[in-house]
Amino acid sequence: MRRAALLLLLLHAASAQYGYGPYDAPATTAASPKPTAAAAAAGDDDASYGIKISPRSAVVAHAVCGALATMLLLPVGVMAARAPRAFTGKRWWFPLHAGVQALAATFVLAAFGIAWARFTLHPVNTPHRKAAVAFFALVFAQALLGLCVHLFRKRGRRGPGNYAHWGLGLAVVAVGWTVAWLGLTTEWQYRGHGKPAFGWRVGWGVVMGLWILLYAAGLALLPRQLRRERAAAAEERDADVAPLQSPNKIS
Repeated sequence: MRRAALLLLLLHAASAQYGYGPYDAPATTAASPKPTAAAAAAGDDDASYGIKISPRSAVVAHAVCGALATMLLLPVGVMAARAPRAFTGKRWWFPLHAGVQALAATFVLAAFGIAWARFTLHPVNTPHRKAAVAFFALVFAQALLGLCVHLFRKRGRRGPGNYAHWGLGLAVVAVGWTVAWLGLTTEWQYRGHGKPAFGWRVGWGVVMGLWILLYAAGLALLPRQLRRERAAAAEERDADVAPLQSPNKIS
């Protein structure tokens, strides 16, 4: 309970101090009501926890969570499912893939939660916000699809769900990169934080380019993976076929 209360207070503090950016705040003509006894008690509780989050800190926390998910963890999870299968038939790669993607989804949820605290005052009316909502939905749709493919897969066979999971996974990564780019190039300025340094844009391009090169290298290993899988399937079929007679028996 104490941790849940601390999390709620943290989100409340971020919501209360996030700021309006360069556009006008909602107009109001009514005077601010006097704090009630309950509100005063809540204020005392906030003070006792010592929580003080500046608007910029909230923005930075949102950006860090989003960048870790889109530019690091999601690509790592994709590569964990791509490269190892060219070298081994063991499925140790699957817990790594699932664990990294679950961690990425956690960071996506954290970034979205920080932003959600401001959606009541700042509607989904910018390219970054619209792309982020689509990205959030795609991430968890992809996770559900991956779970279904894992639970209902047939041994040694790939069905339509496998290819859908592969294609949707690449789409999720691409949309995530787009969300990061829009947040860096448009949303940051729109919120009144000034134009980011050119080096940040270069860094985004460098990171994206490295991941594309690594994935291309992983695709180059695909023929090796398919040959290994065909050989393993042939050995399994031979092991399942019982010999009609003993090789030492003379007919």
